[in-house]
Amino acid sequence: MTPGNEEFVEVCVTLVVPLAIVVPLLRFDERRLSPKQLERAWPPVSRDAAIFAPWLLLGMPQLCLPVHAVKTRGWLWGLVPGLLVALLITFFDGLLGWGLVTTLEALGL
Repeated sequence: MTPGNEEFVEVCVTLVVPLAIVVPLLRFDERRLSPKQLERAWPPVSRDAAIFAPWLLLGMPQLCLPVHAVKTRGWLWGLVPGLLVALLITFFDGLLGWGLVTTLEALGL
């Protein structure tokens, strides 16, 4: 596998995997919010913009998670869990990209 192919696989994984995790995660979280927290949450169009802007600009839609958590839960109860989940998604994304490249190399593709 050439370095260009490795880079292509890693970029594709980085663009697809976090977005596929963040969108359902935010929707699941919004269903669990109390009415008062839901009142502070983003409207659907703003939520979608908050997800897709960092995805299009940086390839990291998980950056919206700490903001969503702080917005709905407050600073203390929102920032730490939001950052932890964003870091876990970033770690999983990197691990999956590495595993996919390693598997493709082992298969000789």
